[in-house]
Amino acid sequence: MAPTVYLEAADKTQELFTLKWRLRAAGIGVGSTWHDDAPGLPHSHLNPFRAEQMRRCEVLVVLSGQNEDLRPELGTLIGLALAWGRKIVWVGTPVPSLATFGTIRWVDSIDQVPDELARSAQPVSLAA
Repeated sequence: MAPTVYLEAADKTQELFTLKWRLRAAGIGVGSTWHDDAPGLPHSHLNPFRAEQMRRCEVLVVLSGQNEDLRPELGTLIGLALAWGRKIVWVGTPVPSLATFGTIRWVDSIDQVPDELARSAQPVSLAA
């Protein structure tokens, strides 16, 4: 069964919308809704409603900008995801301070996200 994902990015971009529609077309649920709000409305990704949306998802997908610093808001979302045992797929340049967490998977582009989600959904065999 495909996981439900929470999409996180600094802004609403074409890359974000493309990924959202590719995931939905592949039967992967998108549990975040901040990117569906009307353009121009002020929004915060970090509030109780958004945190609850993310808690109901199995995977946090982060679209990182080029050389983007880790925003405090994003750091909090990552901390919540890790505390809740969620997997994280990071699209873009890895952040060295997060590289030691085994639940974070690093991919170069949105084209790799569906395959990474499919891999992470497969059961792990313990047989030798």
